[in-house]
Amino acid sequence: MRKSGLLALSAATALMIAGPAAVAQAACPAGVTDPTYCTPSAPTAVTAPATALANTSATLNGAIVPNGLVTGYAFQFGTTTALGQATPGQGLPADYTARNVSFPVTGLTPGTNYFFRIVAFNSSGATTGATLTFTTSGTAPVVTPPTGTPARRRGKLSARVTPRADVRAPFRFTTRGKLTLPSGLAKSIGCKGRVSVQVKQRAVTLSTRRATLRKDCTYSVRVTFKNARRFRGVRSLKFTARFLGNPQVFRATAPSRFARVRR
Repeated sequence: MRKSGLLALSAATALMIAGPAAVAQAACPAGVTDPTYCTPSAPTAVTAPATALANTSATLNGAIVPNGLVTGYAFQFGTTTALGQATPGQGLPADYTARNVSFPVTGLTPGTNYFFRIVAFNSSGATTGATLTFTTSGTAPVVTPPTGTPARRRGKLSARVTPRADVRAPFRFTTRGKLTLPSGLAKSIGCKGRVSVQVKQRAVTLSTRRATLRKDCTYSVRVTFKNARRFRGVRSLKFTARFLGNPQVFRATAPSRFARVRR
């Protein structure tokens, strides 16, 4: 036996539920002379299988013996073993008669498994029946996961460098390339972010420029030097393009390219 946290009803409350004609304690049944067979005690409660199963309703069943005291009872139910819901309390008179009891519940979810049990209580204590299960008919609703940020995947960045010289810009280099998106990722989502192009001579960084990806995932970065004094006799420059990433695509680095310095 154990007391229910959901149903802390007193014996006085049980008596009110049972009705004004009920007595607080029953006399021994006729023909019983040994009082040990009719000493009032906590009720006997047995959970019985649910019936009348439908999409959103079911009837919960059980059996109770009041054991000589005014007794109240209710059913606890829920979608987990924690239950969490209870039917309104009902009352039985003080006697020793076994009674089948039931209560219809509504507002259930179709195609869902439920746990339930009966709880009976009187002034001597409370008794909890075994926990049984039933499943409502119909199909359970499809639960759509919340829309969140999709997991990032890896793309591939390409780069090529085109040297070009003219009177105004004798040392001009244009780096062009494209970000190849992961399979299945739309350009409208993936073609966002910036590309950084770093220009180095040996271990020295001469310039770093950034550009925004176009709608087709291509980019173009132009770097211009007005004279060759910064090159210090170097014959070629190293260009490294890096995609800086976005919520859908990880950072990516293209293979480094080298461009010859024309003098």
